[in-house]
Amino acid sequence: YRSLKKALLDFGRQLRGGDIEAGLFYYAGHGLQVKGENYLVPVTAAITSEDEVALEAININDFLQVMNSSDAKVNIVILDACRDNPFKGASRSMSRGLAPVDAPKGTYIAYATAPGDVALDGSDGNSPYTRALTQAMSEPGLPIERVFKLARVSVLAETGEKQVPWEVSSITGEFFFMGGGEPGSPQSQNLPNKAARPKLLSPGELAKTVLPKRPVPDWVGRNCTGNAGARICASSVLDPQKSNRYGPGNLVDNNPATAWVEGVGGQGQGESLYLELGGERSLSSLSFINGYAKNADIFAKNSRIRELTVITSTGEEKRFALSDNDNWQSADLSSLKPAEWLIIRIDAVFAGSKYQDTAISELRLR
Repeated sequence: YRSLKKALLDFGRQLRGGDIEAGLFYYAGHGLQVKGENYLVPVTAAITSEDEVALEAININDFLQVMNSSDAKVNIVILDACRDNPFKGASRSMSRGLAPVDAPKGTYIAYATAPGDVALDGSDGNSPYTRALTQAMSEPGLPIERVFKLARVSVLAETGEKQVPWEVSSITGEFFFMGGGEPGSPQSQNLPNKAARPKLLSPGELAKTVLPKRPVPDWVGRNCTGNAGARICASSVLDPQKSNRYGPGNLVDNNPATAWVEGVGGQGQGESLYLELGGERSLSSLSFINGYAKNADIFAKNSRIRELTVITSTGEEKRFALSDNDNWQSADLSSLKPAEWLIIRIDAVFAGSKYQDTAISELRLR
């Protein structure tokens, strides 16, 4: 524990002072999630209960605070640490995988798999994620987002879509692990010259070369249905009631008697659905059955959406007013630019006569 902690402190201190282009921290090993907090676990740790984790492991959030005080223009944290709990007899509150973490300003955080999931170790000393990422990083002239997207595609293929690498970013410039391309070639235009050191473009330079894209929210990955590239995720889900389940899978089961129901206190304003489109595609319309349409009584007792906002990966937003009935209704999306994903956010509701929970029974995107 002390040697790992000292190494992290020394690394953090090296990032302070001088003209530092980037700080990169890569960790491969065991990680634990306890009550939403993530910990890196040294190989010598002997954890047998939840109460021992803080004494034997390194809190990732604490380390991110150290990196956040660095003078580097960008900080990159790569965590290949989402393994099954290796400590037999440890507390059941040690959750599966790692929890999502907000990226401090100027930070790019990459996970070997989606929050709450478990990554594979591999059979040749390196995990599928490490192999894929090493290969993608060696490609010259690729911005950081493209590097990790290529790694994700490789891992999905190798694991049969069982493992989905994940990232969250707050960097505002364009970062390259390697320059490349011949002068004047399409690959080298607006990219750094060949050099061993990475390059970070200023926001002004970036605006001239790429279109800004809205970052994926950090809650994506918690409550999802579908395969990678075609998922629906919910920011929250109501806890099961007897045999009833309220996850986003109910939105596409062709059964209005089931529903996605948000799971926070109050009427659910601000709760959202994330629709992954499997690559950039044009949008036509969004059709849905509002409320919990199991029957007229259940529909009236639960809250329904009065107003919602559709937000796309391009940063566009469009607001819609809904009707208070259990018929199919549609929202026209044809004026929006092609997008890779969209979010449906609850802005206002028709209050239920008995319950505050807000629901949608069916959803279709065209």
